[in-house]
Parts: sequence; C-alpha cells; structure tokens
Amino acid sequence: MKIKIDKNSLINAINNVQKAISNKTTIEVHKDIYIETINETQIKLIGNDLNLGIETIIDAEIIENGKCTVNSRLFGEIIKKMPADVINLEKNNNTVKINANETKFNLKTGNTDEFITLPPIKQDAALEIDKYIFADMIRQTIFATSKDESRPILNGLLFNLTENKLTMVGLDLYRIAMKTYNIETQTNNKIVIPAKTLAELYKIISNDDDEEIVKIYITDKYIKLTYANVLIISRLLEGEYIDYQQAVPTEHQIRVKCSRQELYKAIDRASLIASQDNNKSLLFELDNDILNISTNSELGSVSEKIDIENNGKNLKIGFNTRYWLDILKVLDSDNVILEFTDNLHPCLVKPDDSELYSYVIFPVRIASQ
Repeated sequence: MKIKIDKNSLINAINNVQKAISNKTTIEVHKDIYIETINETQIKLIGNDLNLGIETIIDAEIIENGKCTVNSRLFGEIIKKMPADVINLEKNNNTVKINANETKFNLKTGNTDEFITLPPIKQDAALEIDKYIFADMIRQTIFATSKDESRPILNGLLFNLTENKLTMVGLDLYRIAMKTYNIETQTNNKIVIPAKTLAELYKIISNDDDEEIVKIYITDKYIKLTYANVLIISRLLEGEYIDYQQAVPTEHQIRVKCSRQELYKAIDRASLIASQDNNKSLLFELDNDILNISTNSELGSVSEKIDIENNGKNLKIGFNTRYWLDILKVLDSDNVILEFTDNLHPCLVKPDDSELYSYVIFPVRIASQ
C-alpha cells in the first residue's frame, strides 16, 4: 500500500473511527485502525470493537493498493503532529512508513487477516431522518438512560417505530425521557440501540455541516446508520424493554407553568447545598403562585422562591436535584409545564410549546415532608 493523503481529512477520519475502538478488547488487532484502499481515489478506515463499528471513506491519491492495521492511539497522535498538509503512507512487510517533509515514522502493523471488518447488512428501504431532528431526539433522551450494567437493556434507547411516528425513550427507573417525531413510514418496529452508539453518532453529525440526512437500516441483530462518508454498524441490545407507558401520568391535579431559566437557576444554586448531602434531594413547596425550593445539609441550608402560574392546589414534594438539572438543560422552550398528582406520584414535565416531548420524574421522600 502506498498513498498520499490530506492531513486534515485523515485526522477527521481517525477521530471518527476511534469512537468504536476500545482498549478493553481482548483481541489485540481490534485496538488498531484498519486502513484499506478501495478504488483509485479513496481509502476506508475502520474501527470495530465487535459491538460498535465505524467506517469512514476519504479521498486519497492511490499509488499502490493495499491494506494494513496500525495502533489507533499512536497513529492518531503521530498524524496530528506531522508538520505538513500532505502525508505519505507506505506499507512494507510489517511496517508502515509515515512521511511528511523531513519527518519520518516507522510504525509496526498488525495482522489484517485477524481484523474482523463490519458485517454486511441487508439494505432494504432506508428510514431517512433529518440530522438536526435526529440529533435533538438523541440529546433530549440519552441522558436518562441507565448507567447500571446489571440491566443492560436500560443502557440503550428504545427506538419505537409505528405508522408515521418515531418515538425515542430513555429511562433509568427514576425518570423517563420521551421524544416523538412524525415521520413518513409504514414500518412498525421496536428495537433498543446502545446509548454509546447514538452518543457517537451525535458527536459526528453535530460536528459536520456537509449532509442533512441520516439513513437507517434495521435487521434483527444490527442497526446500520449512514451519514455523509460515515457508516456505523451496531449490535442491538437484546431483551424486553420496560413497559414505560404504565408509569407516564395520564391525569393531574395540579398544573404549574414557570420560566425554564428561572427554575434551572434556582435549582442550580440550591444544588450547592444539596450536593453536600448523600440524598442530593430538594423540597418543592407549591404555595399558590410561588414555588419554594429548599434543602439543607450538615454544612448549611438554602431557600429559593420563583414565580409560577399554579392551576391547582398547594403541594410539598421531594426530588433528586440532578434529575431536574438534566431535563432543564436539554429543553429549548422559554417556559415549562409541570403536572402533579400528589407527593407520592411522578411529575410530568413538558415544554409549553410542544406536545412531542415529555419527561417523567419520580419523587423521593425527604424528612421535612
């Protein structure tokens, strides 16, 4: 293999495929990046930890066809520090020569025969989604997925496709985030995509302005996502997803409207005290058109008051601080709607300008209730 390639293009491609490379793998060659010429003007780079694989195709001047694998971390660091805009790569036996101007590296290569490339995925009709909409769906749900690996199914996002509607759901047994998008499709499918896969896709589509469409292909065991020159293939999570709809309130006794920013700032300040306590909880007190937010710890106490529109009775209810900060960060509306039943049932949070997003947060018991 012998090629010339633009440094910045190569760096971007390396950054993309490194998202699928894990040092935890027991297969040494899968700590490498796989590089192969695919025609007279392009090469592909692949990173694959066998659960998540990412392939990127970029332009290059192909002098001699070939393939190799190189240590991902070291190769990436070398390319970033090369002194020229054009880099020469040449494989001879078990070594790749990396040259630019008077700088020359020799890097050992792995065995390409041991590298497991991406599995072929049958490409039936693709589901196409605007990247900005898809990015928002990920951003507004992924934070609620569980980090507890004892229940792997909750480490992913539910991708529920029904006729002309896509709903994404993330939950961790203490809160539920749900985002719906109206889409033209006759397909019905329900899968669970690892949060890591969608987190990496989000980074890629958020840092690129070349394309606007993400194409999605689904099989029994895999999901394939293509965007611009990037292809992502991920294993789906196996198991039955929790019937989250049973936990979503359908009725309420109290409906509150308030400024999202004011609520966020008040909770953020109160969290300085709440974070000193193991429970990290806050007390919400609805008193007519005032919401009082308070907490205390061994180091002190805090009380915050904000104006609200309260269409219901008064209430005292406790919540985990972080769960409120997480949701208020990802909402875009100026105001939020909070719907309560009592201090034992969850609160339903919605933007005041859309019915397509909702968030359920379960209460906690605190001493002053």
